[in-house]
Order: sequence, then structure tokens, then C-alpha cells
Amino acid sequence: MGLPPLLALRRIRNDLVDLEDRDDITVSDVDGAVSFPYELNVKLRGIRGYSAPGKTVDEHEFDVILGEDFPYERPRIRWKTAIFHPNIMAPSEGGAVCIADRDRWDFDSKLSDLIIRIADLVKNPNPYNPLVSESCTAAAEWFRDNA
Repeated sequence: MGLPPLLALRRIRNDLVDLEDRDDITVSDVDGAVSFPYELNVKLRGIRGYSAPGKTVDEHEFDVILGEDFPYERPRIRWKTAIFHPNIMAPSEGGAVCIADRDRWDFDSKLSDLIIRIADLVKNPNPYNPLVSESCTAAAEWFRDNA
């Protein structure tokens, strides 16, 4: 079982403080009511990625989904915008994101660190460890040959 709603709200707000001064990351407002699953919408701007082979895009959007056992269980990520990436599934394939240390989530982990790692992943794909999907496999091949 996670934290009581008011403590969870405080925890979420505290976790996101590190992002307040960043121009490249915007997180939806955390309102006064928390019910689970709780979704945070994240927008990345000015972070170069690809929406198709050779086609760059600088704006991205994904949701961070917090379950009722947050912060004891790791959040889920759902990618929402077009992406061509070996470690991020296209939204039509579920929008899953593969982060190298996602299994190391614990009570002391911060949402801001997770979001920053995802932003870094967009810029630095790992084509040698793609997710298992058609788009990720194609992206891995393209990045190995063209990056």
C-alpha cells in the first residue's frame, strides 16, 4: 500500500521541484486531489529525437502513471507522440519505454530523475538493446547503420 493521498500529493510535488527551472521539460500541474492511478503529462521541448528514419523532431510527450503503491512501486510510462527509437515503442504499439535502471526504483527514487533519464534516452538511443516491437527493431537497425 502506498502513502495516504495528502502525503502522496506532497511527495509528487517535492519530486518535481528539480524540474521547475528547466525550459526543456514541462510537467502538468499537480492539483489538490490525488486518486490512483494518477497521471502526470510530460512535454519535452528542444530535445532532438526522431519521428521516422532521418526525420528529426524536437517536441515529445508522454505520461507518467503512478499506481496506488507509489512511491513503493515504479511508475509506468506511456509515450504519446510519434517516435522512431529502439528503446521507446511507438504509441500504436503501447508506448512503453525501456530505461536501463528501471528495476532499481525504490522509495527514495525521484520522479524528476526518472523524467530526466527519459529525456536523455531520447537523445541517446541504445540500438544494441531494443524493445521487442516492430518499430523498435526497425529503429535499432537504422541507428546502428546511420548514427
